[in-house]
Amino acid sequence: MWEDFVDNECNYICENLAKKPVVVAKHLKVSSFNGVSLSTKANSSFFINGPFDIVEDFKIWAKKNTETLNNIVSEKCYLHLTPSKISLPNKSKYTDIKNIQGLQKTQKFFWIKGKAFVKVLKQPFWYMSCDNCNKVSGANYGDIYQCVYCKYPNSKAAPRAKVYLQLIDSTGYINATAIGEPAESFLLCNAKTLMDHSVLNPDSNIIDIIHLATEEEKTFYIKAIQQNQEATEFKYELLFILGSDSTVTTGNQQSKDKGKSPMLEDEQSQQMDSKLVTPPPAKRSLFQTPETPLPTKKKTEIDTDKDKNKKEV
Repeated sequence: MWEDFVDNECNYICENLAKKPVVVAKHLKVSSFNGVSLSTKANSSFFINGPFDIVEDFKIWAKKNTETLNNIVSEKCYLHLTPSKISLPNKSKYTDIKNIQGLQKTQKFFWIKGKAFVKVLKQPFWYMSCDNCNKVSGANYGDIYQCVYCKYPNSKAAPRAKVYLQLIDSTGYINATAIGEPAESFLLCNAKTLMDHSVLNPDSNIIDIIHLATEEEKTFYIKAIQQNQEATEFKYELLFILGSDSTVTTGNQQSKDKGKSPMLEDEQSQQMDSKLVTPPPAKRSLFQTPETPLPTKKKTEIDTDKDKNKKEV
């Protein structure tokens, strides 16, 4: 959530997580960052525990399936998304490194073809993070705590790989940071191994367990990040690395139950009608809770599978 949504909807949801509030949302942006990710837009709308039939159905299901629901949360099922296949771009899409600086104010993402090297060995190759939002954590490995960033009360401290690289092509070079899977892909080493090495074998040579350079040219997809509007310098993050194959698979492994809702796993015992809820449009958030009921003039369309009838609530 961004901007005003953080102070209103986000705080309310976080304060009531133990009560498992049901959220109906409209106009959200869907992406594959850290699994399946949703983010707010200027015209997003939220209805928290709103007076909809589908909300009541979900509450009934949640009470009868508390253990299943808790397992979904603890196992982070939202991370089991279908991996996305990224094709190599046309030659016209590549940008020479020497030209990036002149384009970064109008363009955020760049395709680069070249090689990558670790130029500085005295750097931290991992950091302890919240397994929910990936922000840095001061907790010990495996600890369960409430993250100060995402406010998730059952965050788990986990190592996350990170490496500072130098990307080079025939026209020049730039420094970039790879975090998470791109870092592990380049180093050919996972974050847990990196952590164990620095903690258990601090005097041993890091080059014994990591890869320091690409042996052949790769295709890199990077993002230019401006720290603030006044800043003239940009930082670059390496989002993924593509080899010579025509496509590369990123993300986590595909879930065996792709597209299957946990609410419908036992259809014989849970006869829940599928209903379409259409909240009223809004130019900004319509923050609705039991204490702030919906305007009576608004309509909610409920479409059953059988008769497709509409009625006003």
